[in-house]
Amino acid sequence: MGRMIGSSSISFDKPPFIIEGASIVGQKEGDGPLGKLFDVVEQDPMLGQETWEEAESLLQKEAIQKLLFKAGMSKEEIRYIFGGDLLGELIATTFGILEFEVPFFGLYGACSTMGEALSLGAVMVEAGNADNVIAMASSHFASAERVTIQLDNVCIADSGSAVAGLRRCGRPDALHPCGAERGADR
Repeated sequence: MGRMIGSSSISFDKPPFIIEGASIVGQKEGDGPLGKLFDVVEQDPMLGQETWEEAESLLQKEAIQKLLFKAGMSKEEIRYIFGGDLLGELIATTFGILEFEVPFFGLYGACSTMGEALSLGAVMVEAGNADNVIAMASSHFASAERVTIQLDNVCIADSGSAVAGLRRCGRPDALHPCGAERGADR
């Protein structure tokens, strides 16, 4: 079991680790200096959907599907999902993960959501309450910033960008075969 170190750190006896990751981004991120590192670069900021919120939900769904595929796992092997987005009541995440039927811890930390998800997932894994969890966060520029965009009169059709990132954490003693080598061939 982990123990407190100082006022805000935890030291794990059997530290969980990231086994696999997946990312889906918009064209702006894909054109940037890290573009070649992303799994999927979407050219359509709407992802064929009618609303920005639907597009962000689809980003989350596709990112989980990509993660499970890369890890060679099924949704049944995931105990919990920790994640969130920047929309009211985590609506994009809630609808994006619905079909996976995995217990969900909805988080809202704005820019810290991914860090929160990783931290809480690691605590659950290290405590023995889960073998595999998903930590995720997403932000679709046009859905999260809609109010600001409308107030500033910026054209949202030209300003959209999207990011969904996922990491699967696991216990060292429950390592997926070849898990240690995953990512090396990207």
